[in-house]
Amino acid sequence: MSLDEWLEEPGNEQLLSEHNEVLERAKIHEGNRPEKGSRRRLLRRLESEQKRHEYRIRRKKTEVLFTPPMYPPCTISIYDLKKTMIKDLRCEIRSLNSYILARTVNPAVKMDAVVALVEDEEGNVVLMRILHEWLLYHGSRLDENMVLLVKQPCLQWISDKEYEIKIDHVSDIVIIPLFDGRVPLSWRDESLNDISEWSYDNWAKIGDEASKKGEHRFAVEWYGTRRHYRRRKRSDHDRYTKALECSPPADIAALLLFSRSDGYFQTHQYETALRDLEKATGCLEISEHLLRRKAQVLYHLQQYQECCEAYNELLNNHPGRQSDNDRLNDAIARLAEQQHGSYNFKKMQDNAIHSRTLLLDHATYQGPVVLGESKMHGRGLFTTKAVKAGDLLLCEKAFSYTFSAKDTSSTIQVNPETKFVARGSTIDLTTATITKLQAYPSKIPQLTALHRGTFPEAITIDKANNPLIDT
Repeated sequence: MSLDEWLEEPGNEQLLSEHNEVLERAKIHEGNRPEKGSRRRLLRRLESEQKRHEYRIRRKKTEVLFTPPMYPPCTISIYDLKKTMIKDLRCEIRSLNSYILARTVNPAVKMDAVVALVEDEEGNVVLMRILHEWLLYHGSRLDENMVLLVKQPCLQWISDKEYEIKIDHVSDIVIIPLFDGRVPLSWRDESLNDISEWSYDNWAKIGDEASKKGEHRFAVEWYGTRRHYRRRKRSDHDRYTKALECSPPADIAALLLFSRSDGYFQTHQYETALRDLEKATGCLEISEHLLRRKAQVLYHLQQYQECCEAYNELLNNHPGRQSDNDRLNDAIARLAEQQHGSYNFKKMQDNAIHSRTLLLDHATYQGPVVLGESKMHGRGLFTTKAVKAGDLLLCEKAFSYTFSAKDTSSTIQVNPETKFVARGSTIDLTTATITKLQAYPSKIPQLTALHRGTFPEAITIDKANNPLIDT
């Protein structure tokens, strides 16, 4: 829905006017130092906001949320930013060369965003508002006493004596383990004092225990580098695991990589799982399991040619398992679809009718077509050879999807800058897209290369070549 259409509905013009008034009042406070917040008062405010949110849900009342002014994600490496404190931030001015370390005072509350009271090491407190998409990717939990690093923080004015830090980009906030050197000693657990003496075996055992409990993200973080063993946190995938930092023998290193890849697989991070599997070589003890997992990962990544090769190698070296033969046949069928467009559309229709989820397992086929620029109408799809009626040109899954019979959501998002109003399944679709990009960072350039109108080109990597999502 366009903003103009939304404004035609009774009362909405007044809501937009009130929003613009808040923005104008915030400009008056630009550059001001924040007053020291009261922990008790801010917790009461959060509790009150949560109750209003729950009341609106029970009463099915519509909540209108205005998207704040847009800004780009931080492109500077964490290591090139300087630490600052909450008291040193200025209202409505982004601290472009700084970061803050903040510890959660209470478990986060999930509303239109994820909200928690946080404190810095000097005891200054402020409310922090984080995107739902970030939390979904990080295990759907933000517990008490977790340490967060916020890049280029900005205090937003809410009302007199009320400020909060709002993070609009999933890559602008990072969970920091309690034994990281940047964490103040007063925030650390006493049990971490002797971890410098831990061996790879200590780290691996805790990861194994988490895996057995089904806490796969937690397991990844124990196999992954620098993660506190009592909390689920996102691991830093670009570094060796904490256990590998202890220089284990080659066969143990392969076991650790395989174990970590299983955590990635269980949490649908297939690209990262494949990287670990390709490194986990030289251990005969897991050769069969490694080949099977690699084939499964390649299937999910739609790399069907390589998947077939992996299953053939698995069956040649470890025959006799019928399920492996079945999965190979599935991969062969997907490869035929991918290379030749060999679909059984009648069977696909039958499956769609009888499927509860409508999720069909089929490959993408690109026939004799290519993306190109026309002189009159911009970018389009062009055929590369003569085609006739009935020829299959393209068969592709949606990049992201959501299921909704109709938009019954009680939340409406209004973006005055793009003049677009979203609700229901449109909001859910945005969430699904952002979450998928976090799990498949290689797809970020593909999505940002799509038509964007007059919107500026999105930045896809930071200065350290880490992927960025311009939320």
